[in-house]
Amino acid sequence: EGSSFGSIRDLAHRYADEIRAVQPVGPYHLLGWSLGGSLAHAIAVELRSSGSDVQTLALLDSYVDGHDGEPAGGALSVENLLAGLGLDLTAQPSTEPLTYERGVELLDESLGQTTGVSADHLRRINAGFENSTRIMAEFVPDVFDGDVLFFSATKGASDGIVRSPQEWRPYVTGDIVIHDVDVFHNEMTNADAASVIGPVVDSHLGNTPE
Repeated sequence: EGSSFGSIRDLAHRYADEIRAVQPVGPYHLLGWSLGGSLAHAIAVELRSSGSDVQTLALLDSYVDGHDGEPAGGALSVENLLAGLGLDLTAQPSTEPLTYERGVELLDESLGQTTGVSADHLRRINAGFENSTRIMAEFVPDVFDGDVLFFSATKGASDGIVRSPQEWRPYVTGDIVIHDVDVFHNEMTNADAASVIGPVVDSHLGNTPE
């Protein structure tokens, strides 16, 4: 069993330590989606607290309380878990909820190879999500003293709820630069979304096309 963290600040501190182990000094560039974006903000605050330079904080449809349209403290359905891993399940209609075992089969089929991912791996991913959602619901962010690059899924969550990037306003001193992406929240890492997000991030990092 993997360890679970009791607070977002504890988790952010651990991530910051791991980041420093790979790259001892900034500038740092952070990007996160959903709960990962909220965590990226907390990591940015942690890195800044030690005087490090955080040049990029990019949030992919992430919101302050971490719910992102899902019930607070609840696990994801296998369907939503697979959608979050990039699977398109529209061609797999089913009247029964998917099992983790069937989820593994669909994952392997979609990639055309045996991934080595097991039903237990999917259960553990979901348990991690459930713990992260719980501690995010209890968390009030600190203030990041910089700008935020925000990518908004304009179709909202799977239940139709659309939220505002301005929810971050009390927790960011700089600009919140918003780029709309015409997808649902769970589609923020698919190819269509990446074709919008990638060039914007690339430009932000100062890269230019060859």
